[in-house]
Amino acid sequence: MTIVEPVLVMTKTGPLTAYVGVPATFTLDVHNVGGSAAYAVILAERLPKEPDGGMCDLQPQNITAQVFEADGTTPVSPVLAEGTDFTASFTGDPDCSLTLSMQSPDTTIGVDQRLV
Repeated sequence: MTIVEPVLVMTKTGPLTAYVGVPATFTLDVHNVGGSAAYAVILAERLPKEPDGGMCDLQPQNITAQVFEADGTTPVSPVLAEGTDFTASFTGDPDCSLTLSMQSPDTTIGVDQRLV
């Protein structure tokens, strides 16, 4: 018997510096490099928290998500809807975290696919 499982690798991209009062865009790219699909994925991300600024005061806005082929441009799923396909939970100071919970079948990350 061979048991296969998903292996998820996440990369985060965004600006190297953020400025107080200026929104910044970050991208989380979750690539399934394992041997089976990943279902009901939960992403927990620590947000920047610095003495002179950070992202703990306001909940992140305009969260979008979609599943793509490995190339990152060929869509596999429709654009995912917050509240239907996934939920977003924000915890401010002192934890300063964002948790995204995938809920619908459209959020399944197949082998060599990406959730972006």
